[in-house]
Amino acid sequence: MSPPPPLSARQTRIPSSAARRSAGADAEPSARSTLGGALGIVGRGLFRDARGAGLATLYCVATASLYFGAIGWWRTQPLPTDSWPWLTHDATFFCLLTVVVHECLYWGIGGAQMACDRYGWLRRYKLSRKHKGQQLDADVLRDTVQKALGGHFVLQPIAAVLVWPLFGVFQCPAWDDPLPPASKIFLQLFFAISLNECLFYWSHRWLHTKLLFNNVHYQHHRWQGTIAWAGEYAHPIEMVVSNYVPFMLGPLVGRFHMQVWCAWITWRM
Repeated sequence: MSPPPPLSARQTRIPSSAARRSAGADAEPSARSTLGGALGIVGRGLFRDARGAGLATLYCVATASLYFGAIGWWRTQPLPTDSWPWLTHDATFFCLLTVVVHECLYWGIGGAQMACDRYGWLRRYKLSRKHKGQQLDADVLRDTVQKALGGHFVLQPIAAVLVWPLFGVFQCPAWDDPLPPASKIFLQLFFAISLNECLFYWSHRWLHTKLLFNNVHYQHHRWQGTIAWAGEYAHPIEMVVSNYVPFMLGPLVGRFHMQVWCAWITWRM
């Protein structure tokens, strides 16, 4: 291939001061467009959060009768409160509600996606995994399921028991209080969703620093071609900093009703 032709004298000439000033003037709209682009991203993010809050609010209101029906049934169940005074109906109901809703969604959604992979259902809607490193790793899958079983059915109930008193500290509504108006539920969920995304983003960037990535966050990245169950496959430090704190802070500060808490878990899953 022949070399490119030499530049002409006009092409190599240093721009005049007037030309440089003109170039600077042309660059100013670029800065404005960058700011506009950033504001556009923020606006789209808030719109997405509002849409999620709206859908979660509809779910919360639509399933409220099931929630209060479950409360009425649970009140009739005998509990050994004489031996364990802390084993109250509201505390046990909160723990059971948290575990049952989370487990049904975690294993249900993840299991459905695994079945789609296994039997080729909805294959045309799936993003392709072209590289060998993105194929499903049986060893990582086995480790994910084992850790999920231990964490969900041993550690999660203990965590729920420890978290329940915080709802009293933050003066959240009682478990059998009437559901707040839909407008308040929407604002609470919108606040929690936006706060969760902000805290998760910055904590995740912190986890990508060299020290924390090599010692903590690497576990999550063992999944190259990720699946739904991989979302909670993480080091205990990452689970607390990047998952539990962003997840819990919004409901506590926003003083969620327990039925709104149920809708919040559903939306997050």
